[in-house]
Amino acid sequence: MTIRKTPRSYDEVRPLYEKAVYSGNKIHQTTIELDNQINNSRQKLIHSTGLDDTITTLETIKHAGIEAVKAMPRDLTANFTDLNRLLSTSTFAVEKATMPLLFGANTRRAQSTREELANGTESKSIEIIEILLNNVLPRFANDTRPGDRERIRGAIQEDTATALLNHRQDGQFIVLPASLEDDVLHGTDLDAYYIAEDGKGYKTPISVKSSKDDAAKERQKHPHLVVISASDFNNQDLAISRLLVRQDEGSPGLSEDEETILNTARQSIYQTFYDQVSKERALAIELPRYPAQWIVTRFEKAAI
Repeated sequence: MTIRKTPRSYDEVRPLYEKAVYSGNKIHQTTIELDNQINNSRQKLIHSTGLDDTITTLETIKHAGIEAVKAMPRDLTANFTDLNRLLSTSTFAVEKATMPLLFGANTRRAQSTREELANGTESKSIEIIEILLNNVLPRFANDTRPGDRERIRGAIQEDTATALLNHRQDGQFIVLPASLEDDVLHGTDLDAYYIAEDGKGYKTPISVKSSKDDAAKERQKHPHLVVISASDFNNQDLAISRLLVRQDEGSPGLSEDEETILNTARQSIYQTFYDQVSKERALAIELPRYPAQWIVTRFEKAAI
């Protein structure tokens, strides 16, 4: 199944795409094409009955994006924020296409389908964290080029926030990487999808910052975002990121005290999110309501 890659002339992201093509920015070009395929796949999921083909195509898109990251030149000149966005978007391609639809229905069957898809999302982010922590960051110990080390650490903070917020994996709350368009034009790093107390599905955009000062500036610049800083989950020194990696590795695992530290970080970041949404209800964007029987039956036919 062919799914359109390039944005249409009237799409908001089109100028960014043209700029990426003309300047030779392969990372931006590939990311925008991937975002576009994900969005178009979602439309096919809404309107098409050939769902098996759509899901298969999404998996192909996912692997193609990951391979594109691997194929990027290893000349150490890449913008690591952009590379991390491309890798994260590729990793969560299936979830990004399906979750906005599945959170549009709140029945037992819909929740079960969301839970099945959410299973393993915490580990997906931790795998990226491990690559950045153990393979990328050490290469910049001397920080020979201004900003490189900070960008890598910023990417790790973003992935760590995603992993912490996705710990529940219960189909009621999930965080996914935002599109390049939303990142560049609207300051969004992540999108949270969740079922609120009123039983409706919502989306809330999130920005992740490395310092309290940056977070304060971001709140003033983008009041439409939930803004989370590394201090909100006690990760200024990347200690929480390292605990997540050790936990994911298994044996010997974490000590009881370390488990407590990690659980406290999870509770703190979720509370930060909840407090901001509770204070400003405009941050919660209600998702379109899809007939539960219709959407779940279609996903079940796709054999996800």
